[in-house]
Amino acid sequence: MGKVCAADALLQQLVNTEVPTMSEPPRSHVRAFIKNIGQQLRTGVATFESIGHAPVAGGDDVVAAYIRGLKDRIPDIKDADSYVRGSAPMMVAGSNLPLLYVSTAIRSLAPKGPDLPSLISRNTALAQAYQAAQPCQGRLPLKAHSPTPTPSG
Repeated sequence: MGKVCAADALLQQLVNTEVPTMSEPPRSHVRAFIKNIGQQLRTGVATFESIGHAPVAGGDDVVAAYIRGLKDRIPDIKDADSYVRGSAPMMVAGSNLPLLYVSTAIRSLAPKGPDLPSLISRNTALAQAYQAAQPCQGRLPLKAHSPTPTPSG
């Protein structure tokens, strides 16, 4: 439990990264920033992959959901990097498009599938382990985004 909470805490730091979407730093700085975000995503994937088999039913699914959520954002970051390498203007309507894209990508980071709060709510022993684990204390783990309802016709 502590490993998942520690990895979640690192992910939350990434989600809360300040991205300067209203400024126009040199392309080389934007590209370095984007590459750093990409590396943090890959490190997050590796961190969750290294957690190993969960001793609690559903735990492996939660870890896999974090990994899917991280991997789903990697192409977005690669797209932003491709944009910066091109010659199109970075500033459009007062926003730095590649950085806005990065900001949107990291703000939407979340487990893709079952999340830790739902697993804890279904398992009393796990809830107790969560409360006892030092890295989990005082933290609310990231929740999976609710799927957007599709309009019925």
